[in-house]
This record gives sequence, structure tokens and C-alpha cells, in this order.
Amino acid sequence: MVSREQEMVNVKKVTTGLLIALALILTLATPVSAGLSVAGAKIQESVSPGQVKTYTINVGDTTSDPMDVTVEVRGLGNYITGPIQALPAENDSSIYSARQFITASPASFHLEPGQSHDVTVTVNVPADVGDGGRYADIFIYTAPSGGGQIGVSLAVSAQVLLTINGSNLIKTGQILSVAVPQPQSEQLFATIATIKNTGNYHYKVTFNGTITNEQGQVMGTAWQTNSVYNLMPTFSQQVAIPLNISEELSPGTYYLTIEADTQDGILLDTRTTTFVLTGSYKPMPLTPLTVEFWDQGKLSIYQWSMSPDGTLMEDVNAASLTQNVEIHIPQNTKVEGADEGAIVPIAVTTMDQPPTPPANYSVAKAYEFNPEGTKFTNGAAFITLGYTAKDIPNGVDESQLKVATFDTETLQWVFLESQLDTNANTITFSTTHFSIFAIVSPTGQGSTAVLGIEKSTWIWIGIGTLWVVILAFSINMIQRRRVKISQTHDDRLRGNRRPQGPRNDKW
Repeated sequence: MVSREQEMVNVKKVTTGLLIALALILTLATPVSAGLSVAGAKIQESVSPGQVKTYTINVGDTTSDPMDVTVEVRGLGNYITGPIQALPAENDSSIYSARQFITASPASFHLEPGQSHDVTVTVNVPADVGDGGRYADIFIYTAPSGGGQIGVSLAVSAQVLLTINGSNLIKTGQILSVAVPQPQSEQLFATIATIKNTGNYHYKVTFNGTITNEQGQVMGTAWQTNSVYNLMPTFSQQVAIPLNISEELSPGTYYLTIEADTQDGILLDTRTTTFVLTGSYKPMPLTPLTVEFWDQGKLSIYQWSMSPDGTLMEDVNAASLTQNVEIHIPQNTKVEGADEGAIVPIAVTTMDQPPTPPANYSVAKAYEFNPEGTKFTNGAAFITLGYTAKDIPNGVDESQLKVATFDTETLQWVFLESQLDTNANTITFSTTHFSIFAIVSPTGQGSTAVLGIEKSTWIWIGIGTLWVVILAFSINMIQRRRVKISQTHDDRLRGNRRPQGPRNDKW
């Protein structure tokens, strides 16, 4: 017979085992984090005169080597060809610079592989700051590494674009020149316009134009051209504007009128240039670039013009019917077919069964961009993927969403640099070739279904089952105890009774 003390020991052992099992199940709910992020790569804010604001930039070492990092506040301007550049103090003479009233701390720090460090950016706006925008660049770079006479330095910039509240924002510009070289028949006919920002606020420029002969007949138009980079006040940009000629041009005098506007529709300047063709010009033959989306069983088709060598004559902006996929390929980007073959229609389809996801990650949405191997040179394709709340696993923060591409040669997923917009529920990345792209996230709780049931559900099923087992075990122990008590009571009653023999009464 088991003693009461032994029963209590057994109950403790079973309960302890059940609690250990419960702890193991709950361990499955711990979200897995992987990789590092660089946050705060752009500070674009409205500020008031006399205001002090602080921002945080997180810098991480994603290499396998330690690094010494230096942080400098520089000016912000444009190269003449358009791209943004960080300006050292000796080259930063713009009256719209914010460099003088911005500090970044710490100015230097050390990072081991896998570590990250916060940089605090303090903006102390002068009370007499004036109107318009103010601009700076937080320039972050490493000490040169590597042997030999040439070292390798890594650098990243965080642009600072400030708008002064309550000020007069002036968006004006001047076309300084329009150059028209002699064209070659059946080749691209392009002009180069130089425009200067004469206002006090940044903007992007779009160009349009027409070509007329001496009789005033329109012989062609300029392909609409959008500048890729913001044009900062006091700086200039040169932009190549391709011309779409409708018919053969004979030798003679022609007039090219170029109009520059901001991308939000403000007229900046118009300039007419006279040029003379010394020989005949036959228009360049054009071919279409076709983009097809298969969405919810429906097909949507878009087309844009290309030169014979695959150079895009206009911006490609295509979106699926559900807006879950958007493609932007800038004008002048060269599109090449897979294995140097002909350029065939681009097709985007949703993948129902994507490749096995990366370790500790799950695939929320995957898309196949075909033809696989299509390349983009002299530029890149910018892809935006949309998502919804149900695409984010339980226990995973929205900020942990990433984009990965599947390498069909190595059969491995590769993470891509991307920009997450939690307000629009989109994630954008660039690529120089087409492949399989997917939104992925750490597994977290409930991100992986087992037998069609999410892990979070399995956890609660496990918890519930454990409590049922504990309750059943307890009830069983109580019932057994009651039976023993009852049996002991009966035994005691039988032990107190005297044995009775046959009666021998005499009268």
C-alpha cells in the first residue's frame, strides 16, 4: 500500500514534469530576430525658428570585421549630373545650409561585428533662420581598411531636409542652357538642358518640349523626363532629354522649346533654342516594353517605348490590379533580355508555393518576376510590394519585415536592402535583375502552421491539454484517497465487532 507521503511525492513529480513541458511549449513562442537594420537614414521634418529637435540614427556593423566609425555633419548639394552629394565645410557655401546649427554625437565610436550604435542628431534652429528649406548631410564613414597602399572605406549618408514653418517657400528655376548636338539617323536624338534652382526650397524637375520647323509645323516632341534627384537651392542639374521625332527631318532650321516644371506642377521656366540640321535625320525605330500582371485571374498589360538597344525612352510605372505590386524603372535605364537574348514581355505572377523560406523566417508573400535573368544596366528597377496585417505573424513586429530574393543557382535566399513604409503598408527595394522576390519575417508566434493549425493555436491547445491532464490527475488522486479512507473506516468497524458463537440459553 502506498503511503500518503509517497502519494504527495508522486503528485509533485508529475506536476513538475507537466510544468516543464508547459515551459517547453511556451519557449516555442519566443520570436527569433536576425540581422541588423540601419534606421533614420533620412530626416525630413518641419521645424520652427528657435526650436530644438533631436533625432536618432542607428548604425550597425553587418560585416565580419570590426570597424572604427566617424560621424560628420556636412552640407548637402547636387553634382551637376544630378545626384546628391555631401559637402565638406570648405565647399558648403549655400545660404540654405543647416550644417552650422546641427550636431551629431558621438563623433566617433567602435563597432564589433554584429553590433550597432545610436547617433543622436540635434537640430538647434536659429531664431532668425529665415524662409524656405535648410539642408545638411550626416556623413558616416569608416577608417580605411585593407593592406597595401589602397584602403577601403565604407560610407553612408543621412540626408537632412528641413522646412521652416510659417515661411515663404519659393520654388523657382532658370533654364541656363539647352544644347542640341547634330543627330545621327536612326540613333537617339537628345538635347541636354541645364537648370538652376533659383528659389529657397528643393524640388524635382520634369521636362517637356516640342520641335517645330520654320513653317511652325510640329515635327516631334520631347519625351517627358523626370529628374531622379531633388534639386537643392543655388545648385544646378544637367538633364538629357530624348526627342521623339514623328517623321524624317530634312536639312534646315528648327526650333526646340523646352519647358521645365516641378513635379507638383509649378512652371519653372521655358526656353526656345534654334538649331540647324546639316543633314537629313531619320527617326530612331522604337520597340515596346510590355509588362503583364496576372492578378486574381485577370490580365493587365502596359507598354512603354524602348530604343533598339533596350534603352527606355520614358519612365515605366506599372501597378497590379490589387496594387500589391508596383514596378518603377526610370527613363534611360537599359533593359537586357536573359542571356543577352531578345527582350520579351515582363510577367509578374503570385507564387502559391514559394521555395522553402530562409532559416527562422516565414514567407508572407512571394512573386515570380519573369523572364528570370532580365537585367537592368545604367539604372535599376524599383519594386514596391504591399502587405496587410494578416501577413504579419503573431508576435512579430511590423518593423521586422524584410525582402528576400531566391538565388536559383545556389538555391539560397538572399536578403535585400529595402525601405519599409508602415503607414502605406509597403516595402520597396531595387534590383538589377528579375527573379523570385518575397516579403519575409521572423517566424515569431504562429508564423508556421502545423497540420493546417497555426503555432499559436497549438500553444493554447497544449496549455489547455496540460490543465486538463492536471485536473484529471488531481481528481483521480482525490477519488483514490476517498476510496482508501472509506476502506480504512470499514476495516476499523469490522475490527471492533466481537465474534458471536451459537447461543446456549437455558430456561
